[in-house]
Amino acid sequence: MDTDSSKHTADTTATTGTSGHRDSSSFEDDELDAFLAAVDRADSWRVERTLKCSPFETTELVSFVGAGGGALGPFVRKRIDCSAGVGSAYETLWAAQRQGRRIMSVPRIVECARTGEILTVVTEYVDGSTLDEFVCERGPSSTLARDMGILLCDAVAEFHEGFTTPLIHRDLKPSNIIVSNGYPVVIDFGIARTWSKSAQTDTAYFGTRPYASPEQYGFGQTDVRSDVYALGKLLIFCATGDEMRTATDNGSLMEAGLDPSLAAIAARATAFDPADRYRSARELMDALCDVEVRSPGLGAASRHSTDSSKATGERGRSRTDGTSDRVPSAERANTDPASTNAEDPRDLDEAFRQAFSRLRIPLIAGDFWNLFMVLMYVMCIIVSTENIMAPPPDMADYPLWFLVLEHVQLFFIGYGAITYLMLDKRRLRKWIKPLASVPRRIEVAVCVGIVVWCFASTVVAGIIAGI
Repeated sequence: MDTDSSKHTADTTATTGTSGHRDSSSFEDDELDAFLAAVDRADSWRVERTLKCSPFETTELVSFVGAGGGALGPFVRKRIDCSAGVGSAYETLWAAQRQGRRIMSVPRIVECARTGEILTVVTEYVDGSTLDEFVCERGPSSTLARDMGILLCDAVAEFHEGFTTPLIHRDLKPSNIIVSNGYPVVIDFGIARTWSKSAQTDTAYFGTRPYASPEQYGFGQTDVRSDVYALGKLLIFCATGDEMRTATDNGSLMEAGLDPSLAAIAARATAFDPADRYRSARELMDALCDVEVRSPGLGAASRHSTDSSKATGERGRSRTDGTSDRVPSAERANTDPASTNAEDPRDLDEAFRQAFSRLRIPLIAGDFWNLFMVLMYVMCIIVSTENIMAPPPDMADYPLWFLVLEHVQLFFIGYGAITYLMLDKRRLRKWIKPLASVPRRIEVAVCVGIVVWCFASTVVAGIIAGI
């Protein structure tokens, strides 16, 4: 990492306001006290399970066990090898937090202490769904991408703008975004860094394809526009359910299913040259606020005006009193019912997805339901096959061709379409990517059409057979 990233204490003090000023000796004493306290508590953390392990970082789910045996938690503990040039962002956030600041888009840090080259960080556990799970549950759409994109940009802007030199995450991806109570929380700052004016390129190259910007692979130094690139890729993911490893030009994105106005924004955000991108997450958010869509996505209303865009820009700025100007998305938008065309089929499709998501049905319950539906379908096939091979008395006089046609169309195909329609498709959409882009209304229309065709053709066949 660049040497400037080690200056987190000075940077944070410069941006915390009057309440953050204290002399250096007092601050060093506090840091020593915090370090000694962390060492004393080191044996009190009980590891529940390992969440992630890499050559330079181990992430664990832990609980704090008190002297009397009582447990508190869960928490997330990271052990980071700082010799790999990572981890300093947590120290920056920790210093800011200890001086009274609270960045709402980042998990609260419980303790942060370095022993040699090993940095140990314990943060609160954020309860919610990862962004990929959230998109899988709701179904991808341009509306979802617009509304979630606004919240994501606001969240990222908090730590871009909260320090003298911006804090750059460098690994924004669906698994590092937790959607909790409708708001995104950014986790895993292991490879985050502070921007250095003197550096030409990053000293260490990290990131996750396909969300890492080109400059993260040696084309230049990362800055806030590197996170803008990742935000653009997250927009595409929320709209299509796909990571879009191919070209992200305007035409390709529209072919992938993005709304034309959203496609133009995502294409600019993911431009190869940082100079062609939006200059900041806040600027990208303003562009998204001006996008007009037909239906609500995350509880926001249907249209965002330029005035509401400016109002939104004030929300995420944290204050030294530990509070945040966090305003519900519904208060930032034009909520005039006349602005939404309730008869548009896209509105009905979005409304269905929202209604289903509010039920909060566990995925495991959906799996059991799918198993039940499949077993019922298999039983139907077995009974139908037996009726064809050995017709019951009331069907004994039917021609064989009619029995085959009747059972294949009504039960094999017709009941199969009904079974598919009734499946919980959250996992299926994640495993079968093309399925994620099929609107619910299309599924219903196709399945109803199949059932009607099977029934009508069977009736016609019965008339022809004289039954």
